[in-house]
Amino acid sequence: MWRQHSQNISRALRHSLSNTPVGQVMQSIVAEQVKYIKSLPLIAADRVYDIQNKAIEAVITGCRATPFAEDIMSSGDVANPAQTLSPAQSWDGQQAR
Repeated sequence: MWRQHSQNISRALRHSLSNTPVGQVMQSIVAEQVKYIKSLPLIAADRVYDIQNKAIEAVITGCRATPFAEDIMSSGDVANPAQTLSPAQSWDGQQAR
């Protein structure tokens, strides 16, 4: 009995997500989230590259590390877009109702 109900619910949900405007909105939100999530490693790589270039320049010119120490310390802030992504995107989906 419960298995049949579960299968009916699953079938109806699959139909709703495939054939209704709500499903299209959900799919576009998921696609946008995937795009943002994939961009996080690129952002982190760009920051590391910039910090590395600053370190090389400091060694060459004899400068101290102080000017770019804050960049190194803030390199962990790459996670901030990921932390705010889910609530922001959930709100977009709620507005589409």
